[in-house]
Amino acid sequence: MYSRPQKPRSTKQARTGLPDLPSMSRAMYCCSSIVLLLLVSLRLVTLGQGASVLRCHMLPAEECAFAVDSSGKRCVLTENSDDAVSIVRSCETSEISVGDDSPIEYIETEQCVRACGVHKMTIGFARSTNLPTDQFMSKLCSWECKHNCPNLVDLYNNVSIVVGKEGKFNSYTELCNDWLHRSGKSIRSRRLHHLL
Repeated sequence: MYSRPQKPRSTKQARTGLPDLPSMSRAMYCCSSIVLLLLVSLRLVTLGQGASVLRCHMLPAEECAFAVDSSGKRCVLTENSDDAVSIVRSCETSEISVGDDSPIEYIETEQCVRACGVHKMTIGFARSTNLPTDQFMSKLCSWECKHNCPNLVDLYNNVSIVVGKEGKFNSYTELCNDWLHRSGKSIRSRRLHHLL
């Protein structure tokens, strides 16, 4: 077998290990390699420091309610009074974990807050579990909330399970079905009363 003789390496390539390029191209090759190395190093450092970690206690009060931290725990807005005059609101991590379908490292969007009828400054979970008005329930059980806001659906599913232990509901779906049934009866009785 005949093999073609290889072209001898230039002395510059043999000394530096770099391709034999004009001096300007060689300088750009070195600079781009250094920049790439620096970018990779910087990315590794920021990942190591946990740059993208969401922690409840670091959130402002306006973003706390309905947020989920990096560990999958729900954030809860609390209210404490330092004295008889001032009230301090702070964000804390609760022991309530989100479900499998709910996002983590998440701050609830304004669209979902409006669609589901909740308030960003809701204190604790106890007040958010009160399901008082037909207006609130109509938003919470709306198509927009149910299909576009998995975080809030998961929260109210957990709330329903807690309420269910007291014998009422076992899921968000049961809660909404009960409300729809009751509101349907109410509408029918108002129509009947109006006809009489």
